Amino acid sequence: MTVAEEDAQQRSRSWVRGAETAALMGLLVMAAALLGIYSRPMGQLASLWPANALLLGLLVRFPARNTPAAWLGALAGYLAADLLTGSTLATALLLTGGNLLGIATGQWLLSRLPIEDRRLQGPFSVPRLLLVTTAASAMAGLVGFLIGPSLLGLSPLLGWVFCFVSELANYLAFLPAVLTLPEAQPHRGPERRRRLPPWPALGHAVLPALALLLSCLLAMAVAGPGAVAFPVPALLWCALSYGVFGTALLTLGFGAWALICIAQGLLPVESAGVSPLTTLMSIRLGVSLIAIAPITVACVMAARQRLLKRLQHMASHDQLSGLLNRHAFQERAQELLLQLAATRQPVALLMLDIDHFKRINDAHGHAVGDRVLVAFARLGGEALREVDLFGRVGGEEFAILLPGCEATAALAVAERVRQAFHAATLDDGRGGVITASVSVGVVALPRAQAALEPLLLRADEALYRAKRAGRNRVEPESPRPGGGTAATSDDTQPRWRKAS
Repeated sequence: MTVAEEDAQQRSRSWVRGAETAALMGLLVMAAALLGIYSRPMGQLASLWPANALLLGLLVRFPARNTPAAWLGALAGYLAADLLTGSTLATALLLTGGNLLGIATGQWLLSRLPIEDRRLQGPFSVPRLLLVTTAASAMAGLVGFLIGPSLLGLSPLLGWVFCFVSELANYLAFLPAVLTLPEAQPHRGPERRRRLPPWPALGHAVLPALALLLSCLLAMAVAGPGAVAFPVPALLWCALSYGVFGTALLTLGFGAWALICIAQGLLPVESAGVSPLTTLMSIRLGVSLIAIAPITVACVMAARQRLLKRLQHMASHDQLSGLLNRHAFQERAQELLLQLAATRQPVALLMLDIDHFKRINDAHGHAVGDRVLVAFARLGGEALREVDLFGRVGGEEFAILLPGCEATAALAVAERVRQAFHAATLDDGRGGVITASVSVGVVALPRAQAALEPLLLRADEALYRAKRAGRNRVEPESPRPGGGTAATSDDTQPRWRKAS
């Protein structure tokens, strides 16, 4: 195929992708706009308008979709929705221009925030989102200067205020749910699918959402100006119980419920001496601010959980190799052995020690020695299963616990690790390469025992024999009469016993 033909094919694929993006955005925006139009009370703007928040969220959440084709598709979607529902072309162009102006402002501002704030993952993400949506709503509200007198019977300034409040309410209701859409997960086989929690845990998980539903029903039954705040405690409970995305969805449901009920008169909030329009704007703004609280709590809780998880990882993992440290390996291996012993399953333990590691440090420096340790951790991990435990239990000594693994399979794993490490070429930091090797001691039990320490000592004895036999080898357990033989070299002395 010639270069010209390849360029033509690439241009063709680019046009196809652009057309697909335009069609997708156009259909989504048109459907969302039609939903908003049909929620519109007589003589007012839509009480529920998800189209702008949906488009802005998708452009920010999926930046690869932020193309001219996407904007053209969105423009067509807005115009089609307005024209299909009886608007004149001039009115449709005016309203669409205001929508796109606000979205462009929001997209420009959000794209300059850190990615954790664009995903609502930081403790200050919601206040920053509030600033962005306020600016976007203010720009979209400019159309109120023109449509206020003609469509709403308001002064230009009051028309802007009304459009601004409506935009802000809808942004804060819909945008968090779009920005926090979870990543697509790979397909799980039947054996890897997540199981439902037991009934008590499932009940605790459902209770906050049920409380939110009941509080909304109670608000409709009682009515009055304060009824819209009835769901606030339940929303905060949801924020403490669910993640950011789950809280955003429930908050979206609350916001949509409140805006529709108020607009349709299902939740009367009129106050004596206050005009209906002022009351409506006040309630819409109040709903927006209520929506901020639970999402802020959820963001703070998510940031706290990530920090705790990071601290727990640092406490249980070796910071150089990323493997379990000695304490964590012992703790988890002991728990796993108890489970294996209870079910009478086989188990194997490997003790591994990098050969002549002191010489590597002396000859090439500790930085090269650290790279050797990191390379061994990576190569060893690639040869293991997810269920295996891999830990760094000494300076250059490692341990691997293989649950459900018999002697033959354990020796094969050990040999695979040894060969992969010995075949690797490692950078010495001076333009050259070095090779290293590892000695492995293996002990396997047809039925696991509950105690870890005797198993460690037996594997350590096998490792000691591998060192004595010439290193760079795998040595299975083989009892020696009369006990162990004293070592005369630091490289052949069992490090587990020395550390213990």
